[in-house]
Amino acid sequence: MGDPLPRGIRGVLFDVGNTLCHNDHAWIAGRLAEAGVDCTPRRVEAAEVLARRRLAAHIAARVRHEDSWGQYFAWVFQDLDVPVDGIPELVEACRTRHAEHGLFRVVRQGTVETLAQLRERGYRVGVVSNAEGNIAGLMDEVGLAPHIEVVIDSAVVGVEKPDPSIWALALEPLGLDAAEAIYVGDVPAVDVEGARRAGLHPLLLDPLDAFGDVSCPRIRCIPDLLDRLPDNTPRETA
Repeated sequence: MGDPLPRGIRGVLFDVGNTLCHNDHAWIAGRLAEAGVDCTPRRVEAAEVLARRRLAAHIAARVRHEDSWGQYFAWVFQDLDVPVDGIPELVEACRTRHAEHGLFRVVRQGTVETLAQLRERGYRVGVVSNAEGNIAGLMDEVGLAPHIEVVIDSAVVGVEKPDPSIWALALEPLGLDAAEAIYVGDVPAVDVEGARRAGLHPLLLDPLDAFGDVSCPRIRCIPDLLDRLPDNTPRETA
């Protein structure tokens, strides 16, 4: 977890889903209970870790984000021992909930304050997310927008992670070179490998300490960033 970050960092870019805004594990656990499956929100979160590992094969096969979404939740429900014939209905319930309200909108404690502190410390802050065109609105709805300078949403710009070009779209308006930025995300196959190919320094959000085999600095929560990044504000000289 404590692997050092390089010197000269001037900007921090973030993923959104399960990074700045987390899946509503409590809602999913409640929906599972309605289907007769006893499960805790923490267990749902753990099942997502396994699904993120399986995403690597989809990324290698260049499966689009839109098409991976349903498969991702199917893997989650498989790991939670949902009967096979009940999985499609639950996946569709998640898709409907996401379309109407957004599933990935739980902002965990300390996130807003951390973004504000990063800006106060002199860092440029942005978002790069594979999404459905709603990220800018979501940032506003959950109160993160005032602390974010640029939002790159794959559905808006027409390119998806891990294509390196998507990060360039955020770096340019921020006036950053790739080597001056870190990228914080939760999916090794997308966020770590993609950011690294784009020349950024990846930082893996790993709250359950599930990716110890991934060669990358890690944090358990967004506020941990404040212990890893020094004050970058200009110092007055006499």
